Amino acid sequence: MKHIIVLNTLLKSPEIEKILDVNLLFEFKSLFIDPIGFNLRNNTAHGLLDDNEASSSASIYAWWFILKLIIHSIK
Repeated sequence: MKHIIVLNTLLKSPEIEKILDVNLLFEFKSLFIDPIGFNLRNNTAHGLLDDNEASSSASIYAWWFILKLIIHSIK
């Protein structure tokens, strides 16, 4: 049986700091898991993301952030 690690646990693990740059890790946390940040993962998973918030600057930034990661992984 595979062990499932949720995003919150993954981004708070000490091993992730060896893989991701500090700034990149900060962006991930503030966009997706930090309750003080935008917390997009929680809002999306629990149906709290309404139409206005889905087109907010945080959502648009998250979209471009993920696109940037994909483009850089191709290079």
